Amino acid sequence: RCGKAEGEADHRNRAGQEQIDLVLEVVVVFDRLDHAWRESFLEEGRLFEVFVHDLDSLDLYFEKDAARGLPVLMDMVTRSVVLRAGPVADAARGLAERRLAEGPRLWSAAELERSRFIAGDLLEDLRGATDPDEIRIIGALLYPHTLDHLRRSRGLWSGRGKHALRLLREEESEIGPALIAAFEALF
Repeated sequence: RCGKAEGEADHRNRAGQEQIDLVLEVVVVFDRLDHAWRESFLEEGRLFEVFVHDLDSLDLYFEKDAARGLPVLMDMVTRSVVLRAGPVADAARGLAERRLAEGPRLWSAAELERSRFIAGDLLEDLRGATDPDEIRIIGALLYPHTLDHLRRSRGLWSGRGKHALRLLREEESEIGPALIAAFEALF
């Protein structure tokens, strides 16, 4: 079996005070398992998220990520530090790298049209909104939808939360900075 770990620390809270919140994500890959599972626990003030798989279940979850266009588990495996090297660790990383390179499942014409409809509907709601709370709620819905549409309509991976902003910042066209500026103005 192999262990892979990656984590992220945030050194400032909302008030700008220094703090360290560490979430350690651990992917454990066995030769063979009856079933995959995920477990969360606190240890010495640190949150651990543990994902336990074998290569078959890992590939199954990679397929689910590809269908959603969100390479969450693939990113964890490719960016992780291998704690126990060996053929299983190499195979897990190779599988994740291959799946990432293949990209997400492409949207069908119907999915693309539905995404356009939802975006148009949200924009129409935003145009007519005068209540500041409604504007924020519509904007909060529009933000991830816009990124999904921008990325998935071009066959690219999408992201959520902090990864969404990172993807917008990495956009090679001027649309990424324009969307960031538009949402900054909205909020």
